[in-house]
Amino acid sequence: MTLHLDRALVWFRRDLRVDDQAALYQALK
Repeated sequence: MTLHLDRALVWFRRDLRVDDQAALYQALK
């Protein structure tokens, strides 16, 4: 599950700023 999610975030993160990535990561975690 986490692996699939991480792979999806690989391309999704490209459209996010670093701060957004951190917030999203914490929310999903």
